[in-house]
Amino acid sequence: LPFEFMMNALRLFDGIDHKVFRQQTGLGLVVLAEPLQRLQQQGLMQADAGRLQCSPLGLNYLNHVLAHFE
Repeated sequence: LPFEFMMNALRLFDGIDHKVFRQQTGLGLVVLAEPLQRLQQQGLMQADAGRLQCSPLGLNYLNHVLAHFE
């Protein structure tokens, strides 16, 4: 479920508000904590606490980013 959500959300240039993840999946962000931290450290996701969003570099490597959520 997290993978399918992220596959759709991260394709959006502006990403998506993190609250939508809980609304749509019924899961807390804690299930994404580890991959989000790794991706932020690699510069592939924005470190904005309010949004789930790829960095410009992450958009170029979207398939790699998404693989972290499988």
